Amino acid sequence: LEEGMPEEERARFLAHLRNEAGRLQMIVDRMLQLSALEARRTLREVGRVDLPALVEETVASLAPSALARRITVRIEGGPAWVSGERFLLGQALSNLMQNAIEFSPGGAAVVVRVQRQGGRVVIEIDDEGPGIEPARIDHIFERYFSSRPDDGPGSDGNVEHSGLGLWIVRRNVEALGGQVSATNRIGGG
Repeated sequence: LEEGMPEEERARFLAHLRNEAGRLQMIVDRMLQLSALEARRTLREVGRVDLPALVEETVASLAPSALARRITVRIEGGPAWVSGERFLLGQALSNLMQNAIEFSPGGAAVVVRVQRQGGRVVIEIDDEGPGIEPARIDHIFERYFSSRPDDGPGSDGNVEHSGLGLWIVRRNVEALGGQVSATNRIGGG
């Protein structure tokens, strides 16, 4: 950068450096999350969690990503509480909603539904993305499995995906005594 390179080339070089720094930071963050999860033997701060409030906070934290892609996020459902660790639930919701936002085409909607079904609480996240290839759907919650190539739907082409996000979701949900699954809707999403 200190060499007298043309301004356009300098800007392109700086953008590349920023993208690579972001990619490395994401990998380091995911590896730290992985290490912390693997070291856990018990839940830490178990309490009553207001799921609609947690969903609203998570949606607010992802608003810049959604806005950048012109994605509308709607929350549906009524009051629902669960006993669990708020941090783990929030991390799982954030990873799932971020994927829904990234895989949806610009201008689409993501719907987050919180509802009681019998004696349990169910959270559904629907997006308008292309869906998951049938051969991959059984593997998306495995460690290091990524369902997208770097230039695939939802990717900006500059960030490699670690394949840890959905594994972290599964690990968190199971640690809380829950279950997670993914299905394709007819027509995608």
